[in-house]
Order: sequence, then structure tokens, then C-alpha cells
Amino acid sequence: MNNVISLDAARQRRFHIQLAKSSEDWQDICASFALSGVILDDGDAERAGRVMAGQATTHSVLQDIN
Repeated sequence: MNNVISLDAARQRRFHIQLAKSSEDWQDICASFALSGVILDDGDAERAGRVMAGQATTHSVLQDIN
């Protein structure tokens, strides 16, 4: 299947990932998970960035994950 992603969607994804990765809190969360053997990826960072930007709630993100 051919997945087509708009340029705007790709920009938004990069913005949210960078927002999360620049957060000291997110870096601490990643370190804590890594100590437990869980590596957080860009998808996780994107979800966290959407919450940080006020574009998603923690509840809605948790529903998406489940």
C-alpha cells in the first residue's frame, strides 16, 4: 500500500517530535523508561509533543495507544 502524507502533516509531526525532545521533562521520562529496558521512539515523542502543544489530552493519547 502506498502511504501518502501531506507536507503539512509531516511538518506538524516534526514540530511535535522536536517539541517533546527539547523538553527536559521528556528527556527524564525517556531516561526512566530506558532504565526499565523500554526505548521510546519518535511516535511516542510525537504524542507527547501534541499534549505539550495543547493539541491533545493525555486521556485521548492513551486511548489512541490502547
